[in-house]
Amino acid sequence: MNQEKIRKEAKALMDEFMAALETVDEKAEETGVERKHSTRAAQECELTEGFPERMLKNAPSKKGKYIVAEKKKW
Repeated sequence: MNQEKIRKEAKALMDEFMAALETVDEKAEETGVERKHSTRAAQECELTEGFPERMLKNAPSKKGKYIVAEKKKW
């Protein structure tokens, strides 16, 4: 297809879309939610037995009980 034919097809498609949009009734809707409290209360977590060992077992690089990660390596 040549450039001019592509332009004409694109314009026809856009004109058809604009005509379809003109037939749609506008409905103003307010969006958003008003909340009394915008954040959740902090919850205390329990450390599952064996969790640190499982995490370290999956880590590709570790130093003692810490995971070693490099920025932008991925």
